[in-house]
Amino acid sequence: MAGKEPSPTFLIGVGQAGIEVLETLKRHVPEEESAYFDYLIVDSNMSELNSSSIEKNLYLKTPDTLVGTHREEYPFLTDGMRFGAKGAERQRPVGRYKFDNPEEPSFSDVFKTIQRNVNRFRQDHQTALTSSNKHINILLVNSLGGGTGSGTFPILTGILHHLAENIRNRNNMFAYLGGFGVVPEFEFGRDIKQLPGDDGRYYANSYAALRDLEHLLNADANDTLRLPIHSRHDADGAASTSDAIDAALEENAFEFETQPFNDYFLVGVNEDKIEGEQAAAGIERYDQMIDNTVAESIYTMAKHGDDMENVSGVSDTDPRVGTVVETEVEIPHDTLRTYCETKADIEALESLLYAGRSSLEETDSDLDAIEHLVRNSEVVFEQLDPEEASETKREVREIIDNSLGGGVNMVNRTREDIASVLEQVEAEHDLRFVPFALDEIESSLDEQEPKIREKREETVSEMWKHFELSSHPEFGDVSRVNQKARNLFDFLRGRIEDTKVELEEAEESFWDGKPGIKGREEKLDSRLSNLKEALERLREVEDDYDGLNDLSDGIVDQRAEIESRLKHKKRELGDARDDLKSLRRELTDPDQSGLRIARMPLEPEALEEVTLEKLETDLTDIESYLDEGYVDRDDFLEAIARRYERCFQKEPRLVLDVDEDDAPDDALDYFQNLGMIETDMYIVYDDDNEDVISFERVSTASSGYNRYTDDSYDSHRVKFVAYVRTGPIDVLRLYQELDTYADDGGLDDLVAQHWDDYRLAFAYPEWYGRDVRSAFSVNETIELPMPPEPKLEYVHLETGDAGEGELKHEFISRDGVVSYLYQGVLWDNYEDGATGFRGWKQALDGVRLGWNAVQELSPPSEKKRQWLAGNVSWEELLEEYAREFEDREGIKIEFVDEEAIAD
Repeated sequence: MAGKEPSPTFLIGVGQAGIEVLETLKRHVPEEESAYFDYLIVDSNMSELNSSSIEKNLYLKTPDTLVGTHREEYPFLTDGMRFGAKGAERQRPVGRYKFDNPEEPSFSDVFKTIQRNVNRFRQDHQTALTSSNKHINILLVNSLGGGTGSGTFPILTGILHHLAENIRNRNNMFAYLGGFGVVPEFEFGRDIKQLPGDDGRYYANSYAALRDLEHLLNADANDTLRLPIHSRHDADGAASTSDAIDAALEENAFEFETQPFNDYFLVGVNEDKIEGEQAAAGIERYDQMIDNTVAESIYTMAKHGDDMENVSGVSDTDPRVGTVVETEVEIPHDTLRTYCETKADIEALESLLYAGRSSLEETDSDLDAIEHLVRNSEVVFEQLDPEEASETKREVREIIDNSLGGGVNMVNRTREDIASVLEQVEAEHDLRFVPFALDEIESSLDEQEPKIREKREETVSEMWKHFELSSHPEFGDVSRVNQKARNLFDFLRGRIEDTKVELEEAEESFWDGKPGIKGREEKLDSRLSNLKEALERLREVEDDYDGLNDLSDGIVDQRAEIESRLKHKKRELGDARDDLKSLRRELTDPDQSGLRIARMPLEPEALEEVTLEKLETDLTDIESYLDEGYVDRDDFLEAIARRYERCFQKEPRLVLDVDEDDAPDDALDYFQNLGMIETDMYIVYDDDNEDVISFERVSTASSGYNRYTDDSYDSHRVKFVAYVRTGPIDVLRLYQELDTYADDGGLDDLVAQHWDDYRLAFAYPEWYGRDVRSAFSVNETIELPMPPEPKLEYVHLETGDAGEGELKHEFISRDGVVSYLYQGVLWDNYEDGATGFRGWKQALDGVRLGWNAVQELSPPSEKKRQWLAGNVSWEELLEEYAREFEDREGIKIEFVDEEAIAD
């Protein structure tokens, strides 16, 4: 496996569970191998698709315009099923319907999208697939307990099986089709009524889905399994056409003549741990553990390449299920790196925050030290030797000069210019030296302030005198420069506007155009020009003065911001110290391992000695940690042995626990003939750790594993991946217990909040007998008295008119039988009135059906004529009535003696 590229692997994740696994795998796959994996996610909840980082997706929306009619046309829909925009709400039939419907995106659209993506992916890897590695994986990942993932997986299986068969037959390569389904895993028995989780439909769905999987895995040429595609028919029942899928469908149905999956792996979860709060602390949450287990198993499967062809099930003879176990032994190298980085952060923060403490009293607080630094920036250099302090000051001043210009001409600068300089100082040094830079800028500003103020006062005073504003009553009675400047602005603007008006109204005078003499218009132009020039001069000095004040205010704001940031750094320091304690405890505590990962504790002295430099140069693999004494060698070898044995233990595989006592004889025989449970185990590690991976302490036989080294694998981790296979679903305790719940009414109790019948979880009732199909067509069962067959010889057909007998037969076939069944009277002159039959009226009143309803549910008149002619028995006629009641009203009829009803 060293340097071996993964087999091209195309994955479809359906529903929340499938999407989360694919997200986890995508994060896990190294970037240089990412091209060997392609992902397509499918859901009926748009928010799940939008929140995913996986770009390729299929949204199965609710076809609102079709649901009404399709409740009657689709055999797996009932009136009580809800069709919302956010998922299938754990209703498997709704998940199937959102996939198999004729409204865009229709079943044909979805089929072609999947086909196009799989074929394009295969073509992208055609060169590799036609050389040494003639192997491609197609994997389906979903929950068997939800609505969308569970409800669509059989029909998706049909599509993927067809595509895999085409690749095998047309491209001369092995296409491995595998499935991963999430099912319940917990210790339970028949006496437990409340199962984990807050929605009992999860268990009804899982049971129905396992039954569906059982059908798929037992498909063979002698018992072809048909999966109808209902959206391929128009309203008249004629088949629609689509060249892209005609080859896959026979009479608008997938036909499975072999089981589709090479392997189908069941992944067990406990719903309480998924939905509730995490019960125990660990290095990963329970849901993350499940996702990581499946993702790691898929990745290892892809790296094995052709090996999976040798160990996988054979489609037409080996209908087995399995599970995956993934566990690791880890030296917490990355956590130790975080520990070292946190230590460095703390040292930097302490240097930053305590720069001003040396000149304070011991009783002064950290906040006092921060305020002292901000207001006395020179104290930061007290920590440095004189040469370093001098060089740092020079560099800071150089940044200021280069950014703001030589001589620091502050008049033309802005707050943003100052902020940019301070950011550069912080980037090249750190926040400790920013107050010094701010003081330098403020000092330059202070130097220029008197000049700017003096120039402003001189300009305002000169203009005040020039325009003799002291003599103006509306302007002259002021003494402050600010008020004089405002009055000057008002005066100049007013005079400019007045002069413009005079220019517009000026008339030609005698002196206009005379040599050496200014005319009136020329004088007005000159006055206007002088006024505008004066206004511009005044504006310049005011802008300089306002800019000076704004910069001064900006420096005050910057100083406050620096102080605020330093105080925030103080909080960061407290958090970092808390983090360091937590990391220390995590690195040294032997109980920090999780269910999946055995994390080796470090010796406490390692935390005192190790540095980031040592971490990167000396601690490059597991052996170096053992040689340095940072990890106990005996503990490490013991962890290796325990994790190895865990892959063969029963405990982590509750979902594959076998109950031979409850297994059907034929299933048990088959299971035993397969050699019970078999495990293919792969141990993966970096080849630098070859010498340290030892199984001397393994108590079981150590020959049943494959050792793989990979120089690109994490050099501080050893991974164990087991692919466990057992017999048919019938022998699994999970299946048998759920089957018992179903028989005992336990599943009905679990789903009672949502459904009245657990069989509504069977989204593919076409595969089952009347015991399941009746849940979708029969809403109620009523008892009707068995009507005795009328004796036709007592019906007077001849009353003097030869044609009247035929008329009476017409009446009997049209209304007479209905009248007899409903009210016990066939015909007024019917002579055998002593039969005691009182009709169905009283029983039908309970379900709100009257005479008209019975007439509408009556078999065709032709059927009744056949009875009159003796060609159809009375029992057959009643069976026809029962079918009509069931098919059209959802009412199942049970005929009983009339005396039994009376009792």
